Amino acid sequence: MYASRRRVTLPDPRSRPPFVVDLTPHLDACWVLDRTSDPEQGTTLVGDLIADVRVRPMQRVTAALAARMADTVELIGGVDDLVVVPVPSANPAAEVLARAVACSLELPFERLVRSRWATRFAPPEEHFTVRARQVPTSVLLVDDLVRTGGSMRGCAARLRRRGVVDVWGIAAAADLDASSPDTASLALRELELDAS
Repeated sequence: MYASRRRVTLPDPRSRPPFVVDLTPHLDACWVLDRTSDPEQGTTLVGDLIADVRVRPMQRVTAALAARMADTVELIGGVDDLVVVPVPSANPAAEVLARAVACSLELPFERLVRSRWATRFAPPEEHFTVRARQVPTSVLLVDDLVRTGGSMRGCAARLRRRGVVDVWGIAAAADLDASSPDTASLALRELELDAS
């Protein structure tokens, strides 16, 4: 059966809280729905869905992931004046997810950041430029997958340099390799929600 034909149900953010990834000082906060794989259980549902979205971005799976990402952002609050911005990538999944998140939250979508295809050894913030002459004060960066956090950090650093005050990030999944020096400092912790 094709992935686009199957029904996708993700748990409510209140029953299965998202994870928080520490990407400070560039981002105020960054959340991910789940890991791509679990050491004990293997590939997670979100990991499977991200693999589907990266191959076929226009499908029900994208809508389900974006709806869950939007629910997570609403649960945390403070979405009134946000502008949703995709993290630039060669894969269109981040942009498709960002458009769907913006639609779910009824927020504006803008492609403010573009990739400069800088050299591999340049700092992450040198890989991106900001397109707009006027930038919003609050931005929600959307990515499909966080591996080292470099792309999100680089985008956030460029946006802050141009005058954006609040930068948050959300990704569908995290694929953190504990043995990698780039991700050794990144740890996922569950978001603690109020009991109310």
